[in-house]
Amino acid sequence: MASFEGAGSLALGQRAVGLLDAELPRAQEPARLEAPDFSAVYEAHVGRIYGYVFSQVGNREEAEDLTSQIFLKVYNSLSRFEGRGSLEGWLFQIARVTVNDHWREKYRLPAMPLPDGLEIVDNEVPPDFNRASREDRVGQILDALPPNYRDVLRYRFLQRCSVKETAAAMNLTETNVKVLQFRALRKAAQVGQELSW
Repeated sequence: MASFEGAGSLALGQRAVGLLDAELPRAQEPARLEAPDFSAVYEAHVGRIYGYVFSQVGNREEAEDLTSQIFLKVYNSLSRFEGRGSLEGWLFQIARVTVNDHWREKYRLPAMPLPDGLEIVDNEVPPDFNRASREDRVGQILDALPPNYRDVLRYRFLQRCSVKETAAAMNLTETNVKVLQFRALRKAAQVGQELSW
């Protein structure tokens, strides 16, 4: 594998100088890159791409492998670069996608079958579920809250009103409703713990 250190400082040929972002041709027809352009693109950008990849993975070997994959993708898709945007932006987009794919693959969870007899959805109510008892506990918590907290929770969760509808009903702004709801939920959790719920 080629060394990536100092690759960006190599002497560039006349063709490479023309491929730097600041000097891309700005004619009516967008400039297209071809296979002979690859070495100039590689030499001009490998150092920065490697630096970006290393900053994302923190491991020299992985960074070198990913940088190789990135430039292989660049080589295979040279004809798709139309010169309408920044060459460096296009290269970094390929680098970002490649690094994201790397992490996605590295931390993919294996698929596991469900144990026999276990279904994904069970429509039956659990035998220990007591709706009346739950409603009593919710009522106790709501009664222990200040009136504005109680109202916002009733509108939002019991009556299933939107934030906008709740704001209109309580004569508040939508932002105030969101803040009030957050505080009311926090207070309701404290009350629930005090009632040993």
